[in-house]
Amino acid sequence: MKSPLHHLDHIVGSSLRWFCIFSFLALMGVLSGVVFIRFWPIAKLSWSDEVIELLMAWIVLSALPRCGGRTPTSASRPSCASLKG
Repeated sequence: MKSPLHHLDHIVGSSLRWFCIFSFLALMGVLSGVVFIRFWPIAKLSWSDEVIELLMAWIVLSALPRCGGRTPTSASRPSCASLKG
């Protein structure tokens, strides 16, 4: 039988994974919109720079707990095997 903390860890990990996926899709949508608007100036996306920076920060910070808090340059990190779930 799994402990309640293990169940909570699974719920938090799954929600962070989905949040990271949805943030990445939103980032790709905003970046595609910026490229599209740059070639065909039909609207002004003055807010896009802030949203892109915010989404990048959300993606990094939501993926960090899945890597165990280790940095990519850490010598003890074995290629972030904990991301596989």
